[in-house]
Amino acid sequence: MSNLADGMAAAGQTTTGDLELSVPQQRAMAVLVEGKALKEAAEQAGVNRSTLYRWIRQDAAFAAAYNAWHQEVAESARARMHASMHLAVERVIRCMQLNEDLSFKVMKEMGILKPRAAGQIDPDRLRQEMALEQRELARRLEESAQPPAKRVESRVTSAASLPTAEPVTQSPPTDATAAITSEAMGETSM
Repeated sequence: MSNLADGMAAAGQTTTGDLELSVPQQRAMAVLVEGKALKEAAEQAGVNRSTLYRWIRQDAAFAAAYNAWHQEVAESARARMHASMHLAVERVIRCMQLNEDLSFKVMKEMGILKPRAAGQIDPDRLRQEMALEQRELARRLEESAQPPAKRVESRVTSAASLPTAEPVTQSPPTDATAAITSEAMGETSM
């Protein structure tokens, strides 16, 4: 099932016409699916562009269909790019054959010229390292899941044995207090 169909199904709709979308919303989606701009979709639906934007932001059924359509378009574009990747590689190779500087730059960018760190070849050791990484990740996730207030409380309670400082209130500086120099400050702090 496509993302558009998934989004419409999640919104309680089908792609065959049993839609929760109003007729103008269906028209707008049809125009968008054809690859037309939002302005044209609004015109074809017989609504103002601001109405179309409001549907996208505030109408759950339309927003779900719109988001599904966006995902479908993005996935389709990625799939087409992946399918044509070999063409891009072939063109880069042809250019590299004609230009030594480009060849060097490509090799440098790909990291081919850098020595590769030797990877672990002992499977048992790798399993231990991977398990350790997973435990560390789980610990970090657990810490980040704690509400911020609990983290603050734990810091305060763990520092209970430390002396606390009284808050200092200061009045606005007068001409006499503003005249304190850094030399005077240095003398009083020694």
